[in-house]
Amino acid sequence: MRRFCFIGLCLLGGLSAFVILLSLLPWPGEMLAPFRPQILVGTLVLAVASLPFLSWKLTLAVGAVATLNATPMALRWFGRQVLPAPDTANLTILSLNVLYRNSDYDRVEDVIRRESADVVVASETDSEWILQLQSLNDLYPYSQTIPGRGAFGLSVHAKSPMKAEVLELGGERLPLIRAEFDTYVVYAVHPMPPGSSDKATENGVYLQQLAEVARLETKPVVLAGDFNTTLWSSNIRPLVKDRWQWPSGSGAAYTWPVGAAFLGIQIDHILTQKMRAGRFRVLEPIGSDHRPVRADLQY
Repeated sequence: MRRFCFIGLCLLGGLSAFVILLSLLPWPGEMLAPFRPQILVGTLVLAVASLPFLSWKLTLAVGAVATLNATPMALRWFGRQVLPAPDTANLTILSLNVLYRNSDYDRVEDVIRRESADVVVASETDSEWILQLQSLNDLYPYSQTIPGRGAFGLSVHAKSPMKAEVLELGGERLPLIRAEFDTYVVYAVHPMPPGSSDKATENGVYLQQLAEVARLETKPVVLAGDFNTTLWSSNIRPLVKDRWQWPSGSGAAYTWPVGAAFLGIQIDHILTQKMRAGRFRVLEPIGSDHRPVRADLQY
């Protein structure tokens, strides 16, 4: 039994190393890198499990695997710009991926009305969702929607006047909404999920072009939506390089997938520039596979 367990630990350690190395590649790295925290926990458990076997070689090997995973995570985590939590906020943003197949319209409306954020960004708003969200016109009289895009529909709803325009990014020409207000700008973001090599490339191109467009802004800026990438992923590097701010509490939150906390990752983000403070919160499920997120910001 001891020999069997030893061989099993060796195989699991080798598999962990193989997965970590794959996560460094463009594909399937963009699918594996988001789960680096789970991989790290798994390798640390393996390291502890190897101790009773008194094999320093096995423990050292598993520890090296954990280090290979933890080092880029630590560099990204401590290298990002984090906002302090605000005492008071003068801008609130609510971002929801409603899931176009979700029909729990009342539940979503209840959350939006309860939070009463200044700006609401909704993704996966197909034609039916756009129709349902019109019930919010009393609270949000200003809006920009993109009908006919199914899972890549977007909408922005605001309490104050805005000048909105729709941009298209990447080879798939996926939409991006730019909403300019008197004193700040909000971008509604939803790139392609990296489900294949081509889709991972599209995700990266969208985020790269987003960074280039947003770089030209002179007002305080907010990026909000389902980015389909995490802090640990390669495709988010242009935003990290441009020193986008992470509100306090964001970076390693659990926003997706609802109902599978052990796989929980944060792919729904609210990133800022030219803000003084910010706090990030994940809200309760709304019938979607994503949890809504909110940021209270001070500029």
